[in-house]
Order: sequence, then C-alpha cells, then structure tokens
Amino acid sequence: MKANVLKSVLLLLSMVIFLILALAFWVAKEKIVYHYRSGDLVHKVISVGPKKLTKAIQDRLPAKPEVPEKPRVAKKIVAGQKQSGVLTLDDFSERWMYLVGGKPEIKNFAKLFNQKTDEKIVLSYTRVSEPLEFWMVFPAEMDFSLEKLRYYDGDGSLKKPTKFYFIKRDKSKPGGIDWKRIPGPVYDGQKWREWENFDLKSPLSLYAMVVEYGDMMPDELELIGNWTSYVPEAYENKKATIGAHLGTNSYVWNIMQASNRGLYDEKAGLFKAFSGGRTRDYFDWAKLEPLKGEYTFAPSESGAWNYDTYYKWLHDQNIDILTCLKNNTTWSLKEFGYPNKNNENAVGHWTKLPEPVKPKDASATNLAKYEKEVQAYQADISKVRTNPESYRAFAEAAFQVVARYGSNKKLDPKLAKPFSNPTKDPKKEWYAQDRIPVVENPKPHQRADWKVDANGQYVQNKKIGLGYIRAIECDNETDATWHGDKRYLRPEQYAWLLSVFYDGHKNTMGPGIGVKNADPNIIVSTTGIASSSPSYFQAMIETWKQIRGWKKN
Repeated sequence: MKANVLKSVLLLLSMVIFLILALAFWVAKEKIVYHYRSGDLVHKVISVGPKKLTKAIQDRLPAKPEVPEKPRVAKKIVAGQKQSGVLTLDDFSERWMYLVGGKPEIKNFAKLFNQKTDEKIVLSYTRVSEPLEFWMVFPAEMDFSLEKLRYYDGDGSLKKPTKFYFIKRDKSKPGGIDWKRIPGPVYDGQKWREWENFDLKSPLSLYAMVVEYGDMMPDELELIGNWTSYVPEAYENKKATIGAHLGTNSYVWNIMQASNRGLYDEKAGLFKAFSGGRTRDYFDWAKLEPLKGEYTFAPSESGAWNYDTYYKWLHDQNIDILTCLKNNTTWSLKEFGYPNKNNENAVGHWTKLPEPVKPKDASATNLAKYEKEVQAYQADISKVRTNPESYRAFAEAAFQVVARYGSNKKLDPKLAKPFSNPTKDPKKEWYAQDRIPVVENPKPHQRADWKVDANGQYVQNKKIGLGYIRAIECDNETDATWHGDKRYLRPEQYAWLLSVFYDGHKNTMGPGIGVKNADPNIIVSTTGIASSSPSYFQAMIETWKQIRGWKKN
C-alpha cells in the first residue's frame, strides 16, 4: 500500500516538473514586457502566453490617474535683465514660432515647451509640400546664446527622422545674419522615454533654430543658454471710422455688362454704398493677356469687358480699388509645363520631372527608390520656384496693368504695350470669333477703344497714368492646399514671386517688369491667404530678409 502511494506521489511530482519545464520554455518564448506609468514612476510587468492572456493582463493594469490641468501662470518679465538656464515660454513668445507648411496647428507650438513629456505633438495636418519646417526666431534684443539642446524621446519610432539646424548671428554678414544652416541633432525615436542631450562645442549666438519635421516632433524641448529678457512694446492700433474698415470683393461682371455693353445700372447703384471705402477687384490674367505679350483692356479679349469704363466708374464713386491680379492663362499653363490645366495653379514654372508613383509592390527596395524619386522631385520644384525667371511673365503683365491704371504719367510710353493685330478687324471679329458686336450708332460706352495706326493695324489706344488704382495684390490665396502642390506656393517660393512682381527682383530683370517700375507710388499687397495663421507671412518675410535685405521698420 505504501509503495503504491509512493509511486503515485513520484508520478505526480514528475508531472509537476514537466509542467514547470514546459511553462518555463513557454515564458522564455512568449515573454512580453509591458510598461505603465503611475504618478511619476514607470513600472515594468512581464506577462506570458497567448495574446488573449496578455491582453487580459494589460487591461488589469492600473490606469494613469487623470490630474486636472492647471493653467500656466506666467511670470513677470522685466526687460533688460540677464538670464540663464532653460528658456521658457515666459521668456520666448509663441508669436516668434512658425511652421512652413499647410494649415499649421499653432496651438500645438507651445506644447513643445510645457514641461509635459507624455503627449504627442502634431504641428501640421496638411503635408502638401516637403519639407515641413518649424522655426523659432530670436529677436536681436534677446541676444540669445545657445549652449545646449535637450529633447525628450517618448513612445514610438520614426521612419523619417526630424532634423535640427541652427542659424547664427554674425555682424560681418549683411543684416548681421549668416544664413548658412549649421547641422544639429537628429531625432530618430530610437530611445524610449528618456532625454537626449546635444552639447554645442562653443556657445552659439542664435538667430533661429529650424526643425525639419519628419514623422513627429519630440515630446518636449529644452533650450539652455544665456539671454537678455525682452518685452516688445505693445502695438497700438490706429483708430479709424467704421467706413474705413468696410469694403467688398468684386469682379468686372458685378457692375459691367458683357460684350462692351456698359454698366448694369441696378448693380452699379448697389456699389455706391461703398463710396469712401474700397473694393478688392479680381482681375484674371487671362482677360488681360489672351496671347503672350498682347494686352487687352478696353475691351478685354475674354468677355469683351471694358476695364477703362469699369475702373473709371469706381474711381468716380470715390471707391479705392485694390486690383488682385490672379490665375493663369491658357498659354501660360502650357508654357509653364503643368500636366493639368487648372488655371489656379501657381503663376510660375513647374518641374519637368515626372511625378513619382508609389509602387504597388511595397518592398523595401522599391520604397527606398520611391523615396529618392520624391526627394528629387520636391528638390526640383523648389529649384524652379525659387528662380526669379519663373515669374517673369506674370510680373510683366502686372507692369502693364499699373502702367495704364496707376498714377505715373511720366512713364516712358514705349513700355506700355496694348493689343495690336495686323490682320483682324476688331470691330467685326477677334481671333476669328465674333465677340465684339457691331453696333449701329454706338453710344460712348459701346465704342471699343481702338484706332488704326500708321501701318493700318488696329490697336487699342495706349494710355498711361489714368490714376484709377492705388494698390495691387500679387495673386490670391497662394497658400491654398486644395489643388495640391501645383497650386500651393511655399512661403519662401512666394517671396521670390513677390520680389519679381514688386520691382523685377531689385531691378535685375530688365525694363517693363514689376509694378514699382510702372508706378513708384503704387501700394503692393501680399496675397490674401486661405489660412488664418500668420505663419505663411512670417516665413515669407524670413526669405525676403535673405534675398532682399530688410529694414527694422
């Protein structure tokens, strides 16, 4: 009897040992490590077995307690005091940060410096053009000297790293800035919940820190150095009457009838309400220049609109006109090389490289090749769109508008180029299309503004300095993302367009180009933007500092 009991015990013991060994093998093979945070401590838990079991164990882990977020209390900054240590948002304004990219999440900028290391930070949700760049610009009054950069590497990893660059101040350079970028650290997400340190060999007098945004930003940033506290003077808004703030947008057909038939009396009457105010008038480039180098005003080729009559009437009603010259023509789309014929594409040349196509076979080799093609494609777009010659045609058209409707009567008449055609009678036909009706006993507004020159050619009357417009806008909503990068101009690219539009890029491109060369008194407006963020303009201004220099006022 005792022998049987002993055998049973040994058998049971053998089975237990076998199960222990089997379980140990299973643990070694299936071990999964979980981390969770409780308060300020990070705990490690080892769970084993199939996914259902580990999921069950994970679900039983204590949840991170929710702590109500306390509003940040800003410390009072006294200007002119020497400071050192970690830069905070009390010392550095959020207004000095911006993102070069579509629809930036401005509210997330401050999260990079809010001393929280457990939140993911998204800076933009529209990646229409690469690279996205996050800028921090340090006012000269701060005299910021960077000694060390720290960033917190939280959860997750990056396929595309985030790169840091520095731009230093240098009194020996124009404007006191050396625009050559100094490489800094590369954030690749390979660490896990720890701080990464980047020590500079020597303190750097910092103008700007530029972060080339990869897949994500670090959870937290710390800039360590020395600076002088700076408090900008409060901006004082200029007082103006309500009428001075009111205006409207307009198209020529809001007031004029097509085919050179004069005003819509009823509609024109409504516009008189803006007397003493202003209108922002959309002027399509295609109406002005139907064929390259041939400009039409009274009437225009498309629709036969009489812009002389239109602008004179607005001017006579004491309505200031801001002309917004915009959009492409049929010939410019073809010349610029756009694969699609969207007239809202940017008014400059396009890359000749074929657009990369993501491979269906997503192997590592194919994807690597595709990424290289994308980088080359984006680089060529940038090269083309930062070439002032890309915008010559648009800026020449703008010159013609301001030559006619601006206030400079001393302009050389030879630079004004109204339409002429040696073979067509514009009273009967226009490019073989009957667009201008023949009217018996025409009223004054129905007479097309033509004359026959000494060679028997029909030409539109040349006029300069009519004084109808005081301001002109360079294109419309160039930051719009809904047509992709064929329409979207990066702010540094728009800076080049505006420089050519303004004065032929500092008068380096010859006569007859740039609105300031047609009328030095014309007011030049930047594009109206689709976004409510000032980031686009901030980035554009930085480029103007580089390519044109800048004045403090």
